[in-house]
Amino acid sequence: LSLANTGYINTLNARYLQIAFEVSEKSKSALLLASLRELDARKMGGIPEELLREEKNISRLINQYRNTIYEEQQLAKPDLNKIGTLQSSLFEAQQKHNKLIETFEKDYPEYYSLKIQNTVPGVKNIQHSIPGNTSLIEYSIGDTMLYIFVLTKNRFHLITERIDSAFFRLISAYVDQFHRFDFSKQSYEDYSSFCSTSISLYNKLIKPVASFLRGDNLLIVPDG
Repeated sequence: LSLANTGYINTLNARYLQIAFEVSEKSKSALLLASLRELDARKMGGIPEELLREEKNISRLINQYRNTIYEEQQLAKPDLNKIGTLQSSLFEAQQKHNKLIETFEKDYPEYYSLKIQNTVPGVKNIQHSIPGNTSLIEYSIGDTMLYIFVLTKNRFHLITERIDSAFFRLISAYVDQFHRFDFSKQSYEDYSSFCSTSISLYNKLIKPVASFLRGDNLLIVPDG
């Protein structure tokens, strides 16, 4: 995403915007297809249950390593030895996963085509599909950058916002407040805090692209 965005900034070639969007879509589609196609893949792919469990466990382990590394890197004084050990473990897990995927591709081609391989719709296809009164916002979160794609029937934009650990704390605070919120029970201080958090998120997530939105309907594709 970062390289594609830099390419667009330097050349103003719209192809780089499309590449950035495709990268974002592929990362989401991999997770979505894995969920939606799991039953069909099991039924049609003829793959042993133990291999399915192994693939799921390795994928979960990879995500855990990535999250732990990220959390350690956000500390004021991160433990570099711990990060190095985690990165080594992450690399080993990724290697195991790659070998497992090669096994799927070779020995269980139907399962591979259902669950692993995936294509994503291009920008033009999405623009053709959405109604004229609709805008689509898609978010993609990097370590230090938030990428916001905006698609309408005729326009396509990419806006970037710099983020840090405060952004993720803001989201956690909002989700916590939202689930606990009750107008009949909240104090004025709680209500004010909820409004303040909401405004802060709006300023980060919606306001940067508000001028590009068209029509009455808004589709939001989240990340993370």
